[in-house]
Amino acid sequence: MSRGLIVTLTLAFCLFGALPSLAQTKGRRKPVKPAPDSVQAAPDTMPKPPPPEPIPIRQRRVAVLPFENSTLFPQIASQAEGELTSKIVNSGRFEVVERGQLEKILKEQALGMTGAVDAQAAANVGKLLGAKYVILGRVTQASSSRSGTTDGKPFFSGVANIDIRMVNTESGVVFFSRVGRGENNPLTSMFLGSDSIEIVTGAVSIAAKDVMKAIENAIPIEGYIVAAKDSAHVTFDVGKAGGIKKGMKLRAYREGPPIQHPVTGQTLPGVKEWLAEAEVTFADETTSEAKVIQWLTKPINLLQVGDKFRSPEK
Repeated sequence: MSRGLIVTLTLAFCLFGALPSLAQTKGRRKPVKPAPDSVQAAPDTMPKPPPPEPIPIRQRRVAVLPFENSTLFPQIASQAEGELTSKIVNSGRFEVVERGQLEKILKEQALGMTGAVDAQAAANVGKLLGAKYVILGRVTQASSSRSGTTDGKPFFSGVANIDIRMVNTESGVVFFSRVGRGENNPLTSMFLGSDSIEIVTGAVSIAAKDVMKAIENAIPIEGYIVAAKDSAHVTFDVGKAGGIKKGMKLRAYREGPPIQHPVTGQTLPGVKEWLAEAEVTFADETTSEAKVIQWLTKPINLLQVGDKFRSPEK
């Protein structure tokens, strides 16, 4: 067999052997891409925002929640809340949470701006706001009545009651409650307003003042004398951050030795000896200075480092 014939046969064999493979390749379909609407959505992998973190609690920070209303005057609850908030701010003894901050947290916690909130829910809100105290309030009475006439014109007297509860956010319990009462009577010096609505508004203001006095007594400012320029000029360990401001009057006292209860054996605080009344002359954030304006003992018992002080009851 010649060499040329061998080459020809070899080429023919290779050609015929490759035909089936070519046919299979030609008949094979390309994979069809799914229609856009048949593509499955990728799972939501976006991280959810973390819940709000509580901020450090400030010992004199107060949150006043929206008041409830049990009267026929539709705006009386917001008025009572505003009156009390203003008095708390003006006292200089507390830092009040701003309304915008409060509304934001109430919305995040799915709590309405009106309606009942229990003590535990209030404590949780207060913690998120860094508040030591939360005030819950309700106006339980607001009414007026015609008391008579003067110069041919009627005049009215009014009564308002504001029921408040204060929640300690650290313990989550109500530690103080008070019903503030306001009587707006034309026969007293507290007479405010000339018609029924104004009289009730005045009564609410008087009730809020009564509540504020009770709050100041329930949360006194207390501390120690830490330095003495002389016996009548002293330095306290509390300043503006603790509610002290220039011009405030405080009382210094010395506590006697602890007392043991004769029956239970319980150790009780010693008897307080009230020494002097002092007026604050200077205050920074953490300390304050005061001078004695009245001695309370006879003979005078001079002040010493380590003596205590507190705000007087009103």
